[in-house]
Amino acid sequence: MSTMQNDTERAILTAAEQEFMLKGYGGARTTAIAEKAGVTHAMLHYYYRTKDSLFNRIIEEKAAELLNQVLALFSTVEHTSFADKICHVVERHFDMLVQNPLLPGFVLTELRNNPERLEGWFTKIGDAVKMLAPDLQAEVERVSAEGTICHLPVQALLSDIVFLNISSVGFADVFCRIFGQDKDAYLEMRRKENVETIRKRLLP
Repeated sequence: MSTMQNDTERAILTAAEQEFMLKGYGGARTTAIAEKAGVTHAMLHYYYRTKDSLFNRIIEEKAAELLNQVLALFSTVEHTSFADKICHVVERHFDMLVQNPLLPGFVLTELRNNPERLEGWFTKIGDAVKMLAPDLQAEVERVSAEGTICHLPVQALLSDIVFLNISSVGFADVFCRIFGQDKDAYLEMRRKENVETIRKRLLP
């Protein structure tokens, strides 16, 4: 595929992501996607013949991003402490949400309206978590036995991270309006606070 074709496809995918995230599958229109991407509807059809195929491509990309966050639990250097490793995951997950602020709302909307469309998405993420969770729990058991962290279920730890980060990013505009705070400054503050909250959660 030529550079021009790659640029065209990326423009379509970027426009499609915005349309789907803002309006959900039901409200998204391929004509609007083509207009935002700067291509004709025929050109859009050339790359993605159906709305379903375009939607599925977006979902696959987002699933891959989330899977990378899960895999990041085991990608840090060997001599990094367990607490530092988890804090690194908090930061990476937070940054991913800042780059995709509409994703949590989109997932909740589709779960309510068209849960079957996300079955494959959750299956991939769920399978990865189920595969990695036993090793992570074993590491928790080992490190907690040494007395450097408290003993806790991995599910609870991951739930805390996801809840803290999603609520911080998801309600950023609300809190910035209430407190009259710059959004970038607020997000940087919350990023640091979330890391420290999880670090304290791990204290024995």
